[in-house]
Amino acid sequence: MKIFAVNGSPRKQGSTAAVINEMVRMALDAGHHVDRHDVYDLNISGCRGCMGCKHGDSCVIDDDMTQIYLEMKEADIIILGSPIYMGAETGPFKMFIDRTYALLDFSKDKGKK
Repeated sequence: MKIFAVNGSPRKQGSTAAVINEMVRMALDAGHHVDRHDVYDLNISGCRGCMGCKHGDSCVIDDDMTQIYLEMKEADIIILGSPIYMGAETGPFKMFIDRTYALLDFSKDKGKK
């Protein structure tokens, strides 16, 4: 099984990271493959709202999300964690989430057999 995990906290030793790290440890102990990232270590630009991802086959922005998309598409399980600051997730984690828009499929034939 492939697992994808992202820590949205700036604190690599904080509570959010501790929870994610424990899940990752259990998955590795069970023999699963894990791709784990700290969003604050990634080079991720904000979504431009250009809709290029809907006219092509991927996001037009060339940054660390290019590899992240591949890992997320292959994952059987996705683990996301972020502390809550001022009633919302961290800013860089929000940019990460916004960029996953490129993975959504709005085709008219989706779900039809």
